[in-house]
Amino acid sequence: FKRMCTDENFPENGHLLGDAAYEIQKYIMVPFRDNRHLTETQIKYNQIHSSARMIVERSLGLLKERFRSIPNTLPMTRTDLIAKYIIACCILHNICLIHNDMIDVPIIVNEMQIEPHHDAV
Repeated sequence: FKRMCTDENFPENGHLLGDAAYEIQKYIMVPFRDNRHLTETQIKYNQIHSSARMIVERSLGLLKERFRSIPNTLPMTRTDLIAKYIIACCILHNICLIHNDMIDVPIIVNEMQIEPHHDAV
């Protein structure tokens, strides 16, 4: 992962969203640690960060459900191919949606199941 985080792999002002397990780095944005003394701005940032991460996680969940080969065949050692593989799956998923080939994926948020929802990725 550290080999991937270089200037040539990120567009200007490009970042990854990491959860609290990651340390903030040049290309990784993480939430502020809640020490019970966060400012309103930091609290708002954490809320926006969490919302953005949930969208990404939900999108990846939809792709994993439709293309079950992703977790087993994604070439994690080939960082040059990971983005291309995911983009190809997104394109195929969106084509399926255009042709009403829907999948029912229950979404679980904080242990609460939500009815299936169909969105483009």
